[in-house]
Amino acid sequence: MLQLLYFQFHVYDCKHQRVNSFHASTSEDHSSADPTYKTCIVRVSNHATDGLSTFGRNDYSRRQSFNSNSTLQLVYAMDGFWHVFRTDTNAHVKKLIGPAADAEPQWHPTNPEVLYYLPTNGVGMKIYSINVITGIITTVADLASRIKTRWPSANAAWTKSEGSPSKDARFWCFMVDDSSWNSVGVISYDLVQDQIIGFLNTNGVRPDHVSASPSGKYCVVSGDDASGTVAHSLDFTQKKKVHTKSEHSDLAINELGEDIYVSIDYQANGGDVFMTNLKTGQRTNLFPTYIDGSTTALHVSGKGYNVPGWVVISTYAMSGPRQWLHDKILLVPLNVSKPIYALAHHRSISNGYWTEPHASVNRDLTMIAFTSNWNVNSAENVDAYRIEIPSLVASPKNSSNNTNNGNNTANSTERSTVRVGSASTSSCIRSFLTLIVCCFLIL
Repeated sequence: MLQLLYFQFHVYDCKHQRVNSFHASTSEDHSSADPTYKTCIVRVSNHATDGLSTFGRNDYSRRQSFNSNSTLQLVYAMDGFWHVFRTDTNAHVKKLIGPAADAEPQWHPTNPEVLYYLPTNGVGMKIYSINVITGIITTVADLASRIKTRWPSANAAWTKSEGSPSKDARFWCFMVDDSSWNSVGVISYDLVQDQIIGFLNTNGVRPDHVSASPSGKYCVVSGDDASGTVAHSLDFTQKKKVHTKSEHSDLAINELGEDIYVSIDYQANGGDVFMTNLKTGQRTNLFPTYIDGSTTALHVSGKGYNVPGWVVISTYAMSGPRQWLHDKILLVPLNVSKPIYALAHHRSISNGYWTEPHASVNRDLTMIAFTSNWNVNSAENVDAYRIEIPSLVASPKNSSNNTNNGNNTANSTERSTVRVGSASTSSCIRSFLTLIVCCFLIL
C-alpha cells in the first residue's frame, strides 16, 4: 500500500518576467494522482533572446547556482561562458569574462558579488575570485609549486566539476592529475591559512570526483574502483567507506549539523536512495526507486546549508510503469519520519546529458534552479528555470530540535509508506498562495 499526499499550491500571483503557469496532464502520472502542484515556476533564461550560445542551463546539481543572498543565479551556455541573471526580474546581468567551461564556479558564502573559480579543468592549480559586478579578478591561491614539490608531474588540481568547498569556503579538496590526465593524488587545502593540510597518493587510480564536506571535516573521494566512495579526514589518516560505487550524489547537513552523504544504490534490491552519516558510518535508506519494475536516474543537491535536514532530488530517464517519483523535483527530508515534498514536474524530455534537470537548491531552501527542454524532444534546446517555494517549508523550527531523526537506529529502515506532500500556506517569494490538499490512497 502506497499512500501519496499531494498538497497543491495555487499561485494567484507570481510576479516575474517569463513566468509560466504550468499544469500537467494527469495521464502523464500515476492514474490516481494529479501532478499539478502549482508551485511558482519561473523561466530564467531564453537563450535565443539573451544572447546565450545554443542553450542556457543550470550546470549541475552539486553546484550552488545562487549567490549568498539569492539575488543572482548562474546559467551556463554551450560555448563555455557563464552568465549571471537577477532573481527578482530574471534580467540577464552579464556574461562573465574569466571563468571558462569547467571552471567550477563557487559562490562566496557571504559576499553576494564574489565568485570563486578555477582555471579550466584545474590546469595551473590556482584558485581565483571574480567580482561579478565589477569584473575584477584576483588570484586567491596558487598551489602549483607546493603540489609539484610532492608530485613533480602535477598539472591540474580540481574536483572534476562535481565537488564543492566547505559551506564557509574555507576547506577545499582537489584531485591532482598530470598532463595526460593520469591521477597522482588528492589534497586538502585551508584557504584561510593558505595551507595544504594533507596529501593522498592515489597510485594512478583516478577518482571520479572529490569534494570537501559541508563542515570541512572530510575530504570525500568518489571512485568506481574497489575502494568505492570514501570519506577521509583532512590529513588522510582516517577514512570511512560510505558507498561501494561512485554514483550521482551530494553531501548535505542533517538536523544535528552532521555531514551526510546522499546517493542511490543501484545494486540494492530496491534501488534505494540512501544517506550515510560521515561521522558514524550509519546508513539509512530513504526510499526505493525500483517500484513495480520501474527504474530512474537522478541527481541530488544538498546545498541548502542554512536549513539543515533536506536535499533536493531531480529524477529523469525513467523506464517501466510511471511511478510517483518519476520526472519530478522532490524535496526530501533526511529524516524518515517526515514526508517527501513533490515540488514540480520538470518537463524535460530525456535526450542526452544537456537535458538532465540537475536541480540545485539555494542555501535558504527557497529557490531551486533546474534545466528543461519543456516537452520539446531536443538535445540542446534547453533553458534554465527556477522553482520558488514557501519559506515556511524551510523554517528551521520545522527541522531542528527533533530527536526522532534519520540517524537514530529506530529510523534506519526503509519507508513502508511513502508520503509525498508539499508545504503549508506561506509566501512563495512575491507570490500569494492558497493551499489545496488532495489525498489519494493508492492500493
